Amino acid sequence: MKNSTKRLLVQVGSFTLGAGLIAANGLYVFTKNKPHLTHNAPVVQTSGMEDEITEVSAQVVEQINSSAKNRIEANTVRTLTASDVSLPTGSTMTKASIDDYQLALKIDTKKTKEEIEYENRYDASYDIDSTVIYDPHPTALNYTETRDVSSEFYTIHDIISGNDYTMNAHEMLCQMVYSEIGSSWDEDAIKAQVVAAYSYLRFNDSINRIPDVGLKPDYPSKIEKCVKAVEGQAVYYDNEIINAVYSASTAGYSVESERIWDVYYPYLRAVVSKFDCEDPNYGLLNEYSYAELKSILEGALGIKMSDNVDNWFVVDDIYSGRYVGYITIDGQKRITARTLQDTLDLKSQAFTIKIEDNKIKIYTFGWGHGVGMSQWGACNYAANGYKYDQILRHYYLNTDIRVSDVNKKAVRRGSAYLTPSSDSEE
Repeated sequence: MKNSTKRLLVQVGSFTLGAGLIAANGLYVFTKNKPHLTHNAPVVQTSGMEDEITEVSAQVVEQINSSAKNRIEANTVRTLTASDVSLPTGSTMTKASIDDYQLALKIDTKKTKEEIEYENRYDASYDIDSTVIYDPHPTALNYTETRDVSSEFYTIHDIISGNDYTMNAHEMLCQMVYSEIGSSWDEDAIKAQVVAAYSYLRFNDSINRIPDVGLKPDYPSKIEKCVKAVEGQAVYYDNEIINAVYSASTAGYSVESERIWDVYYPYLRAVVSKFDCEDPNYGLLNEYSYAELKSILEGALGIKMSDNVDNWFVVDDIYSGRYVGYITIDGQKRITARTLQDTLDLKSQAFTIKIEDNKIKIYTFGWGHGVGMSQWGACNYAANGYKYDQILRHYYLNTDIRVSDVNKKAVRRGSAYLTPSSDSEE
């Protein structure tokens, strides 16, 4: 198997599977089991309310400037279905790690004939995707209140070293953020990551869970500057700090929380992440020979594959535009996309499958679970003028940003951590 750094070349072969349909010999065959997803998320509707929303937004800004408590928010939110927005196309770029991302944003709105034809052929596929997708456009809060969090201590599992560490929140945030996104991005993207990371620590601490994060010491002064600029701020929904999860990037829209963890959070809905096509991990190619993929699937799934390659993959469920929920293998076994992702070590559960030139080509879009904030999306929203609080309130629906109360449990943990036990004293 070749895991290539080749980006998506926008062309359609004789057989393409993805986005919930099969295109074979020029005919589209829709898969079964159309998902019916309905939620009662408290979303502000804008139809006929433009004047009211403008007035409320002004009141929100005034309240935030005068008090750190009892804040409300009136986001301008536009609801979309997946069929309303075309997925972005990939751009030519070599694959990079998060540390190698360069903030040289170039968005070319011109499309080739092949790109237009490619997108048009996939338009029909959105009909089987009933995911409600939101496109919030919150106004900037210009919020500046902070507080020192160095007296709060948190315990995490460092995925880089494999060890558990307890340290003060200020130092931990500096190392977490540096590990996650480096220091080359716009300061508002870094600030958004700081607030999300602190909220994530606070949420996990409230449920007595040790989260898995990455730590990277020796951070530059820019990182600490951004941490200090928003220190102590957290993302709130209904007066509670949220589970502010994030991933490297999405396939164009973020993913609803219950799709990944079977837990419904009203603020973790599917939203537009329009710049994620600029992520170097958008459109990565994984290429297999027939014999190679047949052997892998038979070994992993315990089935005997037929020689009818055209019957190997049928997508039964699609969501958030390009994410696969369930897929039937060779008419024999229905599995989750996560199972296929783990089996083939794919970057994402958003993928298309193309059979071409006696090869099976799987293109993945985005990196990670896709729930919550897209880090690559945050980078590019900031590059296009969004402030950190706008980025956060775009990805975490109907939330508020405010300075948190001191986490007394974390302070007590710090006192115990810094006080030598009597057993160690001589």
